[in-house]
Amino acid sequence: KIDSLLRVLPQKSDTAKIRVYLKLANGYRRLSLDTAIHYALTALEQSKKYKHIRYEYDAVFKLGDFNREKGNFEEAYTYLQRSLAIGIMLKDTLGQAQTFNSIGNTYNKQGNYPKALNFLLKSLEIKERLGDKHGMSNTYINIGNVYDHLSAYAKSEEYILKGAQLKEELGDYYGVAGALNNLSIIYTRRYQAEKSIQTLEKVLKGYAKYMDPYLRSAVLGNLAEAYQAERKLGKALEAAKECLKIRLDLGDSTNASYSYITLANIEFDLKHYDAVIEYATHALKMSERMGILNHVWDAHVSLGEAYAAMRKPDKALYHY
Repeated sequence: KIDSLLRVLPQKSDTAKIRVYLKLANGYRRLSLDTAIHYALTALEQSKKYKHIRYEYDAVFKLGDFNREKGNFEEAYTYLQRSLAIGIMLKDTLGQAQTFNSIGNTYNKQGNYPKALNFLLKSLEIKERLGDKHGMSNTYINIGNVYDHLSAYAKSEEYILKGAQLKEELGDYYGVAGALNNLSIIYTRRYQAEKSIQTLEKVLKGYAKYMDPYLRSAVLGNLAEAYQAERKLGKALEAAKECLKIRLDLGDSTNASYSYITLANIEFDLKHYDAVIEYATHALKMSERMGILNHVWDAHVSLGEAYAAMRKPDKALYHY
């Protein structure tokens, strides 16, 4: 699809090119965030030049989403507020709901769960009122993810299953795979790691043709944690390393910082304390730069545990 878009791009008129830039941005979303941002910025510049508000609307929404995944949260909020303002001006109620959903996901990434829930529930109320089943399915799963972070596992499972059921009805098998992936996290948290492994291995086998690198990295990351919980540390390390490589290739900084924490935790179980310090230090630097406080917390805990195990109490106490 990307190749086809690149071939037709030189043949298009100036305003038609903007639409191609937006499609290219969307195409690169799960392949290379830097390239996706480049095309979205190009579309934004051109839409302003030709005073095409609809294309500007699409571009700023995409830039909000992409910058969130890069960990550029201030830029994400700026673009999403612009998206919301245009949506209000155009009286696009469903578009406003989508923007509320994206703002909620941004607060979730930052670890601000009350604000995340507030915006996601606003989004859901509009989508339910308008009968937007595709949008509802996404927001149900996003709300489930927030409840998972709050350790409200019953509510988390309830919302994720509602989202998965809707996606099944809509024939969105990529979405079903994503929902099952999120469900596996709850199983691992509830000390049902074997059930989590079975779910994730089913996703990798049964939904492979629907998956992209972004979703594959998420499945591998969760599989690494489930293997770790079952003390299958060799398999855990292999899955975590593959997950990290994909995320770094994608430029997915927010999730890459968590992959470093996962690797640090596995290496701790293997008593490889120098490796723990290396991975946790990477995670700490990345998450401090992006302002992801829950990852900062996790990284300090990993470093404290490693230094304590190495009998370096001063360094351990500093991180604790």
